[in-house]
Amino acid sequence: MRQKLESWSYQISEAETLQEARAALQREIPDLITLDLKLPDGSGIDFLKQVKPLHPNIPIIVITAFGVVDVAVQALKLGAYDFIEKPINFEKLENAIRNALETHRLKTQFAQTSRSNQSRFALENIVGNQRRCGRFWS
Repeated sequence: MRQKLESWSYQISEAETLQEARAALQREIPDLITLDLKLPDGSGIDFLKQVKPLHPNIPIIVITAFGVVDVAVQALKLGAYDFIEKPINFEKLENAIRNALETHRLKTQFAQTSRSNQSRFALENIVGNQRRCGRFWS
């Protein structure tokens, strides 16, 4: 998977255990996380429960083995962006990553525009005059 992601020009940081992943999140905040549900020291669901409240904007794509779709659905309810079944269909993975990153970019852009507009259209910035044009009833 690393080779495929690098061939798509992504910079990759890897963690093989939950403990390594938690430590990696202390050092850097990634643009996206791919998360296997079966890890040597625990469940990816536990990691998802911990990460999403702290980093709600990081898209997480869950990787799951066939037959654990109910757990993948649980992951989606906990905030995962998407899930990919094993064996990995790399075309589907590439599309999921591209869509997740674009969605993240658009949400970030919207939030920045919204903050900018809030200050631009704040009450103290509104100038107007009052004219009587007639009576209005609502």
